[in-house]
Amino acid sequence: MTTAKAIGQDILDQISAAYHAKDFEAFAKVIDLPHTIITFEHTLTIKTKPDLHEVFRAVVRFMRQNNVTDGVRTCLAARFIAPDRIEATHETHFLSRGHRICPPYPSLLIYIRRDGQWKMQSANNAIDTQTGPLRFPQLHRFAKPPHTAG
Repeated sequence: MTTAKAIGQDILDQISAAYHAKDFEAFAKVIDLPHTIITFEHTLTIKTKPDLHEVFRAVVRFMRQNNVTDGVRTCLAARFIAPDRIEATHETHFLSRGHRICPPYPSLLIYIRRDGQWKMQSANNAIDTQTGPLRFPQLHRFAKPPHTAG
């Protein structure tokens, strides 16, 4: 049996390669819909493939505008929480010719297996997309404010 960490890293590698090649279909193949993206400001729920394509284009645009030559995603830890569900943490690094363009950030991911294929179902990213170095304001049309206690 493949380890949870190996499965998580494989999907992260496929995502990085898809962004680098600007290959939306390769990206979409490993993303489950609906897909949830959480940041400090918002929870984004992507329900359709056209909306997922919009998210993909926004990240590709960010990478082009910031001269990103490498988007490195490293799985730090992962575990099976059910036979068809993995919880994992990873760190993302955006580099331009070997130099960081922003601090790396961690994420908590959920992967699920559907019809024998592993896909990323959600990503909880420790980033500030309003004022931090990674700004994706065009995605906020999918957003609702994050859950707050109290």
